[in-house]
Amino acid sequence: MNIIPRFSFAYGGKPFDVSDAKVTPADYGFLYELSDGLCIELRKREYPKYNAVGWTLWFENKSGTESGLISDICDCDSAWCFGENGGKSRVSVFGTAGNLGYETYRHADRIAREFEVTESVLTRGGSLSYHPRGGRSSSYQMSFFDIYTQGHGLIAAVGWSGQWQASFSHLDGDIIQIKTGLQYTAFKLRPGERIRTSSVVLLEYYGTQTDGSNAFRRLVRDELCPYTPDRFPFAIEGMGMPTEKHLYHLAKFKEHGVKADYYWIDAGWYGKGGAPGAGDWYKQVGNWQVREDEHPDGLADVVAAANGEGMKFLLWMEPERVYPGTDIAAAHPEWLYPLDGFYILLRLDLDEVREYLFDMICGFIDRLHIKCFRQDFNMEPLQS
Repeated sequence: MNIIPRFSFAYGGKPFDVSDAKVTPADYGFLYELSDGLCIELRKREYPKYNAVGWTLWFENKSGTESGLISDICDCDSAWCFGENGGKSRVSVFGTAGNLGYETYRHADRIAREFEVTESVLTRGGSLSYHPRGGRSSSYQMSFFDIYTQGHGLIAAVGWSGQWQASFSHLDGDIIQIKTGLQYTAFKLRPGERIRTSSVVLLEYYGTQTDGSNAFRRLVRDELCPYTPDRFPFAIEGMGMPTEKHLYHLAKFKEHGVKADYYWIDAGWYGKGGAPGAGDWYKQVGNWQVREDEHPDGLADVVAAANGEGMKFLLWMEPERVYPGTDIAAAHPEWLYPLDGFYILLRLDLDEVREYLFDMICGFIDRLHIKCFRQDFNMEPLQS
């Protein structure tokens, strides 16, 4: 692997210059300290068995005052030398389409293109740029790429659950500049605040693209996300049912000896009336109370029955999204980012909103003895 982990960002409106920082090697990688108290940790991990390297940045304000503006973050700003034929080889970037929308199944042409692999030629002096749509990580574009040239390739993967970006530029000769990071990002850190940004993994391989893909899959399986039963428990899901049906199903599981780690209730357990079950689940987000007409005991009896069968309780919520006319929308319009009239986003930049969510979610965890919390996000936050 001939790639050196590097990054870039703007600080106070100016490009970060590593010569302005005190650089200290650490067991995790490198620590960069600026004179005003901003510190950046480059946490690197090497995977020699797979000819791969990965890293993540952490930003921390160790001063007693607010930091300067941190923007234009490229967690990866590195170069790859593919070293064949003086840069005369054809270089292609292969990317993969992501999810093409909720109603893709209604359109045969969109079904055929969903998760489709596409090839784009990276000409010398040219660049290719990629990003998802709408603020979610796999909306229309996946964050996995294969740069390939005549039996030699590099797989680049970006790890981020929001709006990432990636670009690949063919410089003079046999150099590919790789930039990945966060799109539309600019923030300041308060004293003591510490955050991480996106991660990147780069895997170099020789042979066919199938060889590269298999090497990357093994890396994910063995190192990045190894399987253990406690990390990947078995759950049985019940969605949009009144209490009596949950109890009926749990009794049948017991009768037939069906065992699981978790009993999972997905959307439709909350709200104030409306369509039965999960018929209008998406219209009730913002009414975060157990639906009394279908769960007179507030789900306590369902949880007790599941626990009695050795299953822990898993509950679904989508707390960031608010539907017009729900309790939160009516009580606190100042907490909301209105988007297209159908979806509304809570302003998580407000301290009072974060405190409300923390208290509300913790209340459900305590009352219902939730052991696994599933948080969903069924909207495009950048659609405005």
